[in-house]
Amino acid sequence: MSTRMKRIFKIAGITSAGIIILLGLLLFLLSTGLFNNWISETICSTANQQLNAKLSIEKIEGNPLSHLQIKKIILEHNNGKLLELDELEITYNIWKIIAGKLEITSLELNGTSVFLQQDKKGIWNLEKLIPIAENPEPNVPSSPFSWKIELKDFSVKNFEANIIANDSTKLIPRKVKLSTSLGFEFAANLMQLNLHQLEINTQKPSLEIKDIHFQASLIDSVFSWTNFQIQLPKSTIHSKGSLPLNQLLQSEISLQANPFDFEDIKEWVSGIHGKPQLNLEIAKKENTSHLDFSIQQENQTIKMLGEMKDIDGLPSFHFLLHADSLNGEYWTHRADLKSNIKGEFELSGKGLDYKENTIHAEAKFADLRYKNYELDNFILFLDKNKDELDVTAKASTIFGKLDTKIHLKKLFETANYNADVKIANLDLSKLSGNQKLKSNLNLNLQAIGQGFTPGELQTKIQLQASKSVLFKQAITNLSANILIDKKEYQIPKINFEAPYLMAMLSGKGNYSENNQLHLELKSKNIAAPLLALGLQPIDFDGEITSDLSGPLNALDFKSDITIADAKLDSLVLQNLKASIHARFSGTDLFVESDSVSKKEASTDILLKNLYLSTKVDAAYIAFEKYYLANTDFTFEKNKENSSGSLTSSTILGNLKSKFTINNLFTIPVYKIESSLKNTDLSQITKNEKFRSNLNLEIAANGTGIQPELMNANLEIRSNESSLFDLPVDNFEANINYNKGEYQVNGFQIETPFVVASLIGNGNWKKKNQLELSIETTDIQQLNTALETENVQLTGQLNAKLKGPADSLHFLTTINVEKLKLDTINIQKIAADASIHFADTSYAGFLNILVNDTKIHDFDLQELQFKSKFNQQKASNSFSFYASDSLHGKIISEIKFHKDPSISFSNILLNLNQHIWTGGNDHNYIRFGRDSIEIHQFEVHSKESALKANGIFSFNGTEDLQVELRDINLINISGLKLLPYQISGKVNALLHLTGTANKPNINTLVTINNPEIDSLRFSKFHSEINYSNDQLHLESYLNGYATQLINAKLDLPVQFSINQKLLLPKEDNSIHAIVKIDQLDINKFNRFIPVTGVVANGLLSAQVKIDNKINDPHIIGKIDFSKGALQYKKLGINYSNIEMHSSLNNKLFQLDSIHINAGKGKLQLKGTAEMESLFDGTLKNIDLKLSGQNFRAFDSELLKAVINTNLSINGTPESPTFNGKVAILNSTLNTDIFLKEFNRVYDDSNQPLLVTARKNAENLKVQYVVKKDTTQKEPPNIYKKLKGNFDIEIPRNTWVKGKNMNFELAGSIKAIKENEQIDFFGTMNVKRGYYKIYGRRLEFEEGEITLTGGASLNPIVNFTIAYKFRDPDNQLRKLTVNVTGRIYQPEVQFFLDENSIEEKDAISYLIFNKSTNQLDTQENSSMKSSNLDIAKDFAIGQFSNVVKDALQSSLGLDVIEITGNTGWTQGSVSVGKYITNNLYLNYERTFTIDKKDKIIEPEKISMEYQFYRSLFLQATNQSTNSGFDFIIKWTWK
Repeated sequence: MSTRMKRIFKIAGITSAGIIILLGLLLFLLSTGLFNNWISETICSTANQQLNAKLSIEKIEGNPLSHLQIKKIILEHNNGKLLELDELEITYNIWKIIAGKLEITSLELNGTSVFLQQDKKGIWNLEKLIPIAENPEPNVPSSPFSWKIELKDFSVKNFEANIIANDSTKLIPRKVKLSTSLGFEFAANLMQLNLHQLEINTQKPSLEIKDIHFQASLIDSVFSWTNFQIQLPKSTIHSKGSLPLNQLLQSEISLQANPFDFEDIKEWVSGIHGKPQLNLEIAKKENTSHLDFSIQQENQTIKMLGEMKDIDGLPSFHFLLHADSLNGEYWTHRADLKSNIKGEFELSGKGLDYKENTIHAEAKFADLRYKNYELDNFILFLDKNKDELDVTAKASTIFGKLDTKIHLKKLFETANYNADVKIANLDLSKLSGNQKLKSNLNLNLQAIGQGFTPGELQTKIQLQASKSVLFKQAITNLSANILIDKKEYQIPKINFEAPYLMAMLSGKGNYSENNQLHLELKSKNIAAPLLALGLQPIDFDGEITSDLSGPLNALDFKSDITIADAKLDSLVLQNLKASIHARFSGTDLFVESDSVSKKEASTDILLKNLYLSTKVDAAYIAFEKYYLANTDFTFEKNKENSSGSLTSSTILGNLKSKFTINNLFTIPVYKIESSLKNTDLSQITKNEKFRSNLNLEIAANGTGIQPELMNANLEIRSNESSLFDLPVDNFEANINYNKGEYQVNGFQIETPFVVASLIGNGNWKKKNQLELSIETTDIQQLNTALETENVQLTGQLNAKLKGPADSLHFLTTINVEKLKLDTINIQKIAADASIHFADTSYAGFLNILVNDTKIHDFDLQELQFKSKFNQQKASNSFSFYASDSLHGKIISEIKFHKDPSISFSNILLNLNQHIWTGGNDHNYIRFGRDSIEIHQFEVHSKESALKANGIFSFNGTEDLQVELRDINLINISGLKLLPYQISGKVNALLHLTGTANKPNINTLVTINNPEIDSLRFSKFHSEINYSNDQLHLESYLNGYATQLINAKLDLPVQFSINQKLLLPKEDNSIHAIVKIDQLDINKFNRFIPVTGVVANGLLSAQVKIDNKINDPHIIGKIDFSKGALQYKKLGINYSNIEMHSSLNNKLFQLDSIHINAGKGKLQLKGTAEMESLFDGTLKNIDLKLSGQNFRAFDSELLKAVINTNLSINGTPESPTFNGKVAILNSTLNTDIFLKEFNRVYDDSNQPLLVTARKNAENLKVQYVVKKDTTQKEPPNIYKKLKGNFDIEIPRNTWVKGKNMNFELAGSIKAIKENEQIDFFGTMNVKRGYYKIYGRRLEFEEGEITLTGGASLNPIVNFTIAYKFRDPDNQLRKLTVNVTGRIYQPEVQFFLDENSIEEKDAISYLIFNKSTNQLDTQENSSMKSSNLDIAKDFAIGQFSNVVKDALQSSLGLDVIEITGNTGWTQGSVSVGKYITNNLYLNYERTFTIDKKDKIIEPEKISMEYQFYRSLFLQATNQSTNSGFDFIIKWTWK
C-alpha cells in the first residue's frame, strides 16, 4: 500500500470518525431537547404559511427521538380560538421508520376545546382553514401504500366542542363532550381497530352514550366487527357481522336490543316513544341470503321475513311484512294518531335493475283503523314487468268504497297511463268526524294520456258524479271534462250545481299564445254548507263573472261582482257592485326558480308591469254600529303610478277623499286630499251626551317613505265645528317633515271648556323640542251641555320632550284644583315627573300630592307619593294623613330585574289608634315568571300581626305560609269602610305545600266573639284542608249558650294552580252534615232590605248527605217555631208561625206550615219529589193551602180578611192547580195608596172624558213598559201549569178616599191554559159615590166585566147620577154613563135622560145651570151664585174633614155628609156591616136655617142579602116604616 493510499484511508477514517462523532453529537443534542424550541417555531411558521389561521405552541418538552410533550396548542381563526389543546403527549419508536413502519406506542390528548361555527352560507370555520388553490395541481396517480402504521394506545380526555350551526332545524348539538381509548393498526389490504372505550355527552339536543366498544377489521374489502356494544342510560345494543364492500348481498349481520328505550334518544328522534324488542338477523347460506327482522312491544308486532336467491347471478327475492295491532297513539303519545293496523305486505320479483326487473306486490289488510276511521278488506295488487306497471286497489271503509285500476307503459320514457278511479257512497262526515258534513258522493274519475311534464303532457280527464248528496241537499250536476295536448287545452265545461251554489268554468287555448277562460259563480242560501264546514254562517245572495284572455305574457283579466245582500255576523252588505280589470304577464307570475331572490325579483317585475283598475259601488256597508252608505271607491294603477277616490256617508260623517301616488317602486310621490264633515260623536259612542258637529279638511303630500328620504306635509283644518253644542273656536294642525327634520306648527284645539296646544321642532335622532299644554277653561259649560252637575275641575297639564333620540328628557307637571266627581271631592292635586332616557338606560322621579279629599263621609287630608327610579330600581315613599287616629307611611323599593321584586324597609300605620309597624332589610316579594316568592313579610301591632313567607308557584313546588294573629275587626269598623259595625278577633293560618299541579292546602280560621251589627256570637271556627284531590271542610258557629251551626263536608275535587278548577264528577262520592240548633232569626232583622219588616222565630235543621253526587242520599229535617212576622205599613201581623218538614232522599215532606193572623189561620202542607237532586229536576209536587178568617192585611192602606182553599199538584210536564179565594171583607184607601206610589194628582177637576182618556193612556203605557222591561222568562213549571181558581167578593169590600166611597161585590175566575193567566167574571159597585168639583155623584149602577186576554182591558158599565135644583128650583138629575173597554171608553152625559154635551154637564156640576144660561144678561144673578158656590166648596171641604175623622175614630164603613144647594139643609148618614151579609144604616137630616122644618129627620134601615139578587130591607122612619123584598137583576 502506497503512502498515498495510506494517507487517503487515514483522511477517510478521520473524516468518518468526525461525521460519526458529529452525528452522535447531533443525536445527543436532540435527545436533550435543545432543538425543541426550533422545532416548535418551525411547525408554527409552516402551519401559518399553509393555513388561514394562526398556530401557537407554548412549549415542547421531551426527546424528539422517543417521546414528546407539547403544551398549550392554540389555533386561531379571525381573531377567535378555533382549537385549544392543553397537552399532547406522544411516545414512538423512530428507528422502526427504517423498516417502513410507523410505530406509535401511545398518543394522549388532554384538555381539548374546539369551537365550530357555521356562517350564513353554511360554510364551517374549519373548512376555511385551507386556502383555495388558484391553480390546483392535476391529480397524479399515487403509488401503492406500503407503509405499516401501528397506534397501540390512543386516548382523548376532557374533549369539549362548542358548535354554533346556521340551520337550527338540523340535528347538530350545541355542545359535545367525549373521552375515548383505542388501538389502531393499518397496512396494505389490512386495517384493524380496537375501540376500548368511548363516552359521549351532547347538549341541545341531549344524548348520553355511557360506553361504546368493539373490535373491527377491514381485510381484502371485507369489513367485519365483533363484540360491538353501545350502552345507553336505559338500553344496550349488541351486534356482530361482516360486510363485503364489493358484494353487499353476501353480508351477514346480527343486531339485538332487548329492549330499546326511545327515551334515550328522545331529543334526536322526537315524538317516538316505547320500549320495543329489536332483532335483526341477516345470514348467508350457500348462494341464498336470509332476512329476519322484528320489532315487538307487548301485543304490537312488526315482522319481516325474506330471502334472496342466486345472489352471485341474477337474484330473485321474496319478502313478507306482517303487522299486528299497531297503535300510533302508543308510539307517539298523540290521541289523534290512535290506530289498529293488522295485515301483511308481500313483495317478490327477479332482478335488481329497476328498469329490467319484474316485481309483484300484494297488500292485504283485513282490519286497518286510524282514529275513528276503519278500512275493511283493503287489497292492493301491483305488477311491474320492465317498463309496464299495473295497479289495482279495492277497499271498503266506513266512509265509502274505493275501486281503482291504473295501467302505465313506458315508465322510464314518456309514460302512457290509463286510470279509472271509482268512489261510492263517500260520507264526508265519517271521513272528517264532522256530522254536519253528511254526504253520499258517487264519483267516477278517468284519466288517459301520456307524460306528466307541463308542455309535454297529453291527457284527457273526465269526472262525473251521480246520485250524490252534500249538506243534505242533492247535487244536481257535478262534472268535468278536460283535454290537454301539450300546450293546447280545452275545457268544454266544469260544472257544479246545487241549491246553494252554481259554478261553471269553461275555456280553451294555448297557454303560452292564447287563453280564453270564463268563470261564473252564483250563490244563494249558502248558510247551511258554511255551518257544516264549521264556518260562520253567511246570508249571501250574489254572483261573480270573470274572464281571462290573451297570451301568457299579456293576460287580460276582467271580473264583475254583484252582491244583492250579504250578512256575516255583524257585517252587512247591500247592493254592492264591483268591477276589476287587470293586465299582467303570466311568465312573471309562474316563473320557476330555485333561487328565492330570483322569485322575489320576478314578483317585483309582475307588480311593476301590472295594470289594475277597480271600481266599487255599495249602497250600504255596516259592521256592528259603524256603517258606510252610498259608497263609491275607484282605484287605478298603471305601471308606477296610481290614483283613486273614496266618497261615503259614514257614522263618522260624510267622507270625501282622493289621492295620487306616483313612482310606486322608487321614491313615491303622493298627494291626499280629504274632507270629513258632520261628524257626530254621539252616533259613534251611542251616547247622546257626546253630540258634536265636526267638519275637518285634511291634506297631505310628500315624497318618499323611508325616514331618511321622506319629505311630507300634513294640514288639518276645522270649519264651523261644535262639540257638546259648544263651538270649537280653533282646531288646526300643520306638521312638516323633511329628511329627519320636523316642525309642528299650531297644533291647537280651542273649546269653551278646554284649550290644548302642541308645538315644537327638531330632528328625532339629533335634537327634539316638543311642548304640550292642556288647560281647562269653563267646565261648567261642559256640565250644562252634558246635563250633569257631578263634575267640577280646574286644572292644567304641561309637558316637554327635549334632547336627541339617544338622550331624551321628558318633563311634565299637573295641577288640579277643586275636582269633584260624583261623591269624590278633592281640593288640590299636584304632580310632577321627569324621565331621562340615555341609550338603553333611563332615570327619573315622580311626585304626587293630593290635599283635602272627601269620599262619601270619609275625609283624607293629605296623600303623598314620591318615587325616584332608574332601569335597575325605584325607591318609593307613600304616606297619607286622615286624622290623628288614621295616618301612615310606607317606604319601599322596587327592583327591575328579570324577576322584579318589591321590598319594604319601613311600614308605619296608625289605624284607629292602633299602631302597626313593619319592614326590614330582608323582606321582599319577588315576581318570577312562574312564581311569587314572599320572604319574611310582616306587619304587626302591639297585640296583632300579619305574616307571610314562602313561595306561591304557578308551575312548580309550593311552600307558602300566611298567618293572621289577633286581628281586631273593630278597628276596621273604625275606618267607616263598611256599612255595618263589626267586631271580633281573627286568627287564621294558611299553609300551602305540594306542587302547583297537586297542591296541599291547610287553612284554619277562628273568630272569637264575632259581631256584625246586632248579630252576636261566641265563636266561629273553620278548617279547610285539601290534599290528594280531596276537600275536607269543618265549620261551626257557637252562641253564648249553645252551638248554633255545625257543618262538615268531604268532597273529591280536582284543583291545581296552573289549570282551571275541575268540578267533581257526577259519580264522585260526597259526605256532608249540616246542623242548625234553634237559630234566632230575630238577629237578622237588621239585614232585611225592606224597612219596617220584623221577623222572629227559631230555625232548626239537621241534614245529612251521603253516596254519589249524581245520586245523593239526603236525610234530615227542617223546623221553624215560635215565629212571627210584622210589617206595620201593610198591617201584616202574623203570629204563631210553625213549620215542620223532613227530607228523605228525593222526597221533601212539608208536614205543615201554620200561620195565625187575627181570628183566623193559614195552613200549607204537601210534598215535593225530585227526579234528580244533582240537577234539581222536579218529579212530582203536591201542595195544599187552606185558610179561614185569615187577616192578611190590617192597615190604613189595606185591610183584608180571606178564606182560601188552593192546591197545586202534578208533574213538571203537566202540573195543575185549582181552588178558591173568598175576600170576606176588605178596604182599600186610595188616598194612601196613591200617596205611597207617588200618584196623587193635583188637578182632580178635569173634565170626565179627558180624565177617562188620560187614565186609559196611562194604564196602557204602564202595562207596555212593564211587559217590555221587567217581565222575566217564567220557569218551565210555570209555563206548563194549568188550572183555575175562583175569587169571591160577596160584599163588604170598600174602596175609599176623600173623593170616593163605594162598595164592590162579585166573582172572578182565573184560568191558566198556557203562560198567560186569564181573568173572567164580573164585579159590581153595590153602593157609593164619587165626588168631583165638590159635587157628589151617586153610583146608580156599576159593573166591571173581565174577559181574559193578555191585556187587562175589561168592559165597564158605570152610571153615576148627580141630583140638584136648577135656578128655577126644579129638581134635576145629571147622569154620566161610562161604557165599553176601559182603554177606549165611551162617555155619555144625560140631563133628565136627555143627552147633553160635556161642557153643559160640567156647567151643571159647577153652577147648576147650562152654559146657555151663563150670559151677560145674568151677571147680577151670577154674583149671588158665586157666593153659593164658595159656600158649597167650603162646607164640602169641611164635611170631608169631619167625615174622615168620624170614620177613622168610630170604625164605621160608611159616613156621608150631604147638603142641598146653598146648604140650607143637610144630612148625615152612617153605615156599618154587622156581618158580611147584614148592613145597618142610620141617617139624620138637619137644617141650617131655623125657618125650615124637617118632617122626618131620622131614618134607620137594615139590609140583609140572602142571595146575589135577593135582598130584604127594613126601614124605620115614622110613617115610612116597613119591610121590602128587593129582587135585582142587571143585564145588557
